[in-house]
Amino acid sequence: MSKKIGRNEPCPCGSGKKYKKCCGKNESPIFPAPLELKTGTLLDDYMMLFQGIAIYGQSILQFDKDGKELKKASDDFEKRFRSGEPNGVSVSLFMSWLHFDLRFGRTKETICERFLNSSHIKALNEPGSTLIKHLADSYCTFYKIKAVLDDWIILEELGTGEEWNVRRVNEPYEKEAKRGDIWYLRIVGVSKEAYIYTPPYIFPPEARDNFIDAARKQKEVFIKFNDKKGFTDEDIFRESCKASVHFWAEYMLKGHGDEVGKFEEHIASPSKMPELQNTDGELLRFDFDEQNNAWIWFKRGNKKIKMFPTTTLGTISIKGEYLVAETNSLNRALRLKNKLTRGFKEYLTYEKIDAKDFASMPKLSKEDMERFEKEQRELNSNPEVRKLLKEKTEDYYHNDWMKQKIPALGYKTPKQAVKTEKGRHRVEALLDSLEKTQEKMPDMPAKVDVDGLREKLGLPIKSKENHNVKKIK
Repeated sequence: MSKKIGRNEPCPCGSGKKYKKCCGKNESPIFPAPLELKTGTLLDDYMMLFQGIAIYGQSILQFDKDGKELKKASDDFEKRFRSGEPNGVSVSLFMSWLHFDLRFGRTKETICERFLNSSHIKALNEPGSTLIKHLADSYCTFYKIKAVLDDWIILEELGTGEEWNVRRVNEPYEKEAKRGDIWYLRIVGVSKEAYIYTPPYIFPPEARDNFIDAARKQKEVFIKFNDKKGFTDEDIFRESCKASVHFWAEYMLKGHGDEVGKFEEHIASPSKMPELQNTDGELLRFDFDEQNNAWIWFKRGNKKIKMFPTTTLGTISIKGEYLVAETNSLNRALRLKNKLTRGFKEYLTYEKIDAKDFASMPKLSKEDMERFEKEQRELNSNPEVRKLLKEKTEDYYHNDWMKQKIPALGYKTPKQAVKTEKGRHRVEALLDSLEKTQEKMPDMPAKVDVDGLREKLGLPIKSKENHNVKKIK
């Protein structure tokens, strides 16, 4: 009997490629389990049904128009996390993610959900459909071992507190089960009788609080970036786990043997803002704007308003199946197009540039204008906003403005100008004008301490009113 070829071993045809990338590409990923691997439990039925799901997944890859997207996601995962390789994540984590967690295509269903809704299920007797539903609903998450019994392992799900009775089937890792340890794995079934579907990643008991906190953050971020209409709390947690497999695969790949107390340092994480990157892992440097759910294209500094640290050049957002970039000039649009197409290479296809003439756009209605003004008033009256604006304004005038070459001062800085009598008069005139402007606008959210500027420049103090603004020396 010939030895079975490993998926990551060199292909025997001599091509130099791995077997899975060469002659093994057309091989079914799952084979009937040998008799010696049967457990005599319901787990055997789950594994048998998975063979049908895997074959159905292969048909999507080969014949469905969503197959290209599925293949790309599969290849990206294997490339990034090296599943099945000595220093990679487990094949079972990859295969279960691919069939039970990955949402793709028009319907955004998983392979297992598509199979469950297909005509293939009509000929399947119960409990077949129910067991497939268990597989579709399964997810990877963290559990604490509450008890290790002869036939059962009692697990407490950290994210929900639910208790699961997991039937032992004499797997090697069951012998390592210790009360208090934390396991990251996928189980299938119901809470009264469940089965371990993927071998666990094992953590010490002191990691418990860190992973409870991570589960909470994971759920919060899922709620923030996804439409949760019609979702129960249980649905939200399950979907947050399914959506986070990449994150946890990255965590496992980097190694978790060092200090668990430094958990936050390892997270690439749900709390981290989304990044634009190609499949080679190369980042395109854009900051993410949480409020508007878009990436910001910016440059350092601002020519018009020196107190602003950056200038926004455009925005990038995902709308349906499109990556939409918006900016306010054709030149910038072409620059951004080149930046994106170079970054994403063959993974992004340019379609068109739409231009709008803002001068020809209809004016805001009276109602829209009133609503806009109301929003501005509410924003300006916000104590946190006023505090931030005040700090920015003070910092600009007491630091940047002092060193800025100003046309009205003969392209000298205020500090340089006050060294001559003519320059002093010009600086005083500028400060008088600034003071009068602020007096005419009592509701101005950020005012500068003009007397503080005069004092800093060695000019006589004119105002009697204390503006109660912190002076920056």
